[in-house]
Amino acid sequence: MIKHRIECFDSDILVCATSDTSFDLTIQAKSNPLGTGNALERYATEEEAIRAANNFCKMYTAAREKGYYFKERFFAKPNKERIDISVYLGARMPIDQFYSQLER
Repeated sequence: MIKHRIECFDSDILVCATSDTSFDLTIQAKSNPLGTGNALERYATEEEAIRAANNFCKMYTAAREKGYYFKERFFAKPNKERIDISVYLGARMPIDQFYSQLER
């Protein structure tokens, strides 16, 4: 069951309750609204998952502004090292610090 939804570019960032009382953070393309999306991370509480969803949308926005695209669990850009999102999802890193990661 979807508990939280954020529209972010051509995707929806979703927080979904699972059957075992945890919460999945997923990304789903708006071009495929009947799909289940791609799971990004699992959280013990809804609050943690919503915080991560908001953080991911900010990261995704910053990455897109710098020419990155999202593929699997990474932000990717030709001739740049891929950035693994799992490192940053729970970090609560200020967005300006994440911008500096994108410019490396």
